[in-house]
Amino acid sequence: MNAQTQEINGGHVLVILVAFFGVIIAVNLTLAALAVRSWTGLVVENGQPTSYSSIYLWNQPEVENNHTPAWDVFDIPPSPPPT
Repeated sequence: MNAQTQEINGGHVLVILVAFFGVIIAVNLTLAALAVRSWTGLVVENGQPTSYSSIYLWNQPEVENNHTPAWDVFDIPPSPPPT
């Protein structure tokens, strides 16, 4: 028997790399789309539903040293008082 060997050239490497990263990107996009569709934005703690944004501010003390300037960019509504 005469076995033939085929060399790997630049075209083969390009196809392999594009296929590899294409699969990774496709899986990431699929999982991100499924995560966004399934997230309701509500968090239930002790039987009380709260919005996702209010869980960051729920137990924050209002002192001068606690201010983070980066949060000024976001329009976060105030959390409702507990009933």
